[in-house]
Amino acid sequence: MLILCAAIDAQRQSKPWLIGCASAALTVGRNQRQTAKQLQQALGDFDQASRANFLGWVRTKTQPTAQLAVTIANDADWTPANLITDPVEYIQKKQKHVALVGGTGDGKSTFTQYLSSKIGGRVVVYDSDAKPDDWSWLDQKDVIGRKGNFKAIDTAMGNDLTTLEELVELRGDGGDNAIIGRDRFLIAEEFPLLVDECDNAARWFKKHLKRGRRYKQFVLAIAQNDTAENYGLQGDKETLYSCCCLVRLGQFARDYARTVLKNPQLEQWLKAGGKKRFMVDDVPCELDLEQLEYGQWCSGANLRREC
Repeated sequence: MLILCAAIDAQRQSKPWLIGCASAALTVGRNQRQTAKQLQQALGDFDQASRANFLGWVRTKTQPTAQLAVTIANDADWTPANLITDPVEYIQKKQKHVALVGGTGDGKSTFTQYLSSKIGGRVVVYDSDAKPDDWSWLDQKDVIGRKGNFKAIDTAMGNDLTTLEELVELRGDGGDNAIIGRDRFLIAEEFPLLVDECDNAARWFKKHLKRGRRYKQFVLAIAQNDTAENYGLQGDKETLYSCCCLVRLGQFARDYARTVLKNPQLEQWLKAGGKKRFMVDDVPCELDLEQLEYGQWCSGANLRREC
């Protein structure tokens, strides 16, 4: 009986403790749930902010004017697999005309004079800015347009079109033997300017592109942009690209490697080589004209190195 009474008394004394512990547990559980909810909300806010920041970054980097920095490993020993060192041989094998593209200081005139000494045939130059000592190794009657004489250039281009028609007749009557020795290499400096100033220029270029090759009348037109419009071929880019080897110098070569060929390593290779590296169509070329002796490529030539 005493034991039973003691047990009942102990049970009565433990109830407050049990109730207190239960209340404490409920309070702790409620606080934990509230903390977890707050933490989840905070994480959600953080995730939302991160997404917003990321989307903002993407929008910034994909704007038309955005620039992404791309780091390319610069291997000093890397050489393009399709590298050529003789652009004249390449152009002659293609049997095409030449469209030369480059900015001021890229070496357009130096390359042109080198090519004119190697390509063969009588060289005729249309150059409204030629100085007295430019093209000094040529017959000066074949350097046309000095002192901005666009009328002389326009007249000569008209005569070239007549000559082309005569060659068509000769070859039609006597075959290729009838036009032996009539080969010519016609150079048009600053061709967009000639298109603006000379009525015959655009027709002269297009006629020679389409028919000149058969009659050994090759042309080289120089510009600072490779658009068809710059060459007087409005809306006819196909003729420019199919009939010409496009030689791109300087920044034009690097831009072509990056934007058209999608080859940043080639772009860096071109940049590292300066003027001696350029593009002929889709083919990289290395030729250091500055290091060649005059006698190696053009006896008596007076190079316009500033160009």
